[in-house]
Amino acid sequence: MIKKEWKELTGITNTLAHDLSLDENNSTFAYMINKLKNINQNTFNIIDQSLFSMKEKKFDIVLGLNVYQHFMKGKSKMKQFINYIKTLKVKEHFIQVPEYLKIEDSDDIMSLDFITMIIKYGNLKNMIELPSKSRKMYKLF
Repeated sequence: MIKKEWKELTGITNTLAHDLSLDENNSTFAYMINKLKNINQNTFNIIDQSLFSMKEKKFDIVLGLNVYQHFMKGKSKMKQFINYIKTLKVKEHFIQVPEYLKIEDSDDIMSLDFITMIIKYGNLKNMIELPSKSRKMYKLF
């Protein structure tokens, strides 16, 4: 089953003339996005590699929607994520996370504490909470 969001994502990405970065090397997701890109004659590039191995770290906008909690798989992944945030240069960062983040080998943290950590280590120092019917969403700028 193809998620409706995938088709919307290809349209948004093409309209905004941005590249699409996929993480966790999910070949099924990359395959589906590439097929939708070709069917819709989209022109964006697909970067199918881990955030941690990307050489480019400068972006206008980063969407971290319900994905960052997957990097909380132990202290080493958390450290790797913090190092990524330290090197990321972005103008706007949209983040959506669950209310509580389960961190393996450590204490769970609340989403606002997680956002505060991103502000502490990142280049963006302003934050607003955006209206959302489900998980909390934040804009950093």
